Amino acid sequence: MNQNAGYIVYQLRALMNDRAITSLFTDPENPDDFIAGYLRQVNAKQVLVEAVSPYGRFDGWFVIRNSCVNEAVYDAVYAERLETLLRLNRAEPSQMPLPEVESDYMHHVLSWAKEHHRVVTVWTRDESYTGFVDLVDDLRLTVGVLDFMGLNPMPVQFALRDLELMSIGSEEERMYEQLNDHFTGIGREE
Repeated sequence: MNQNAGYIVYQLRALMNDRAITSLFTDPENPDDFIAGYLRQVNAKQVLVEAVSPYGRFDGWFVIRNSCVNEAVYDAVYAERLETLLRLNRAEPSQMPLPEVESDYMHHVLSWAKEHHRVVTVWTRDESYTGFVDLVDDLRLTVGVLDFMGLNPMPVQFALRDLELMSIGSEEERMYEQLNDHFTGIGREE
């Protein structure tokens, strides 16, 4: 976790106000691993990122605890490249209502995912889990973790405070939704 969270919040808000595609680094062990995208909401605890893939497509949403952001970088050349690719691809952002600025973004997105039967991925300090939200309240989250084929949800419960980041609508989550829809025929609400 980042010990300089106050400065990170200041930096994130400035980058959000500049409407700049920003790269957020969360893993000090892997400097090549980052999340690029538009910062859509920032509060004292979390940042909501509309992710952009390296290929210039919108790639879902991430909610990241500010304390987990090690570095926020604006690279003008990389941002221009991604913005150009977004235009060339005629990329359309996903539709998800933004939370109130001072709300709990994770809770908001998890509740929306439950309501719309969407797959999420949540990360704790040690592991990641992908599946459907079965329960979310002010303290807890239960995810029906899916197997490799997008089936057999196994409930796993978390304290919300233990989640470091989460995503929804990424290519990987959409893959799990497709597999689940195909094998179960249940579908989901858009």
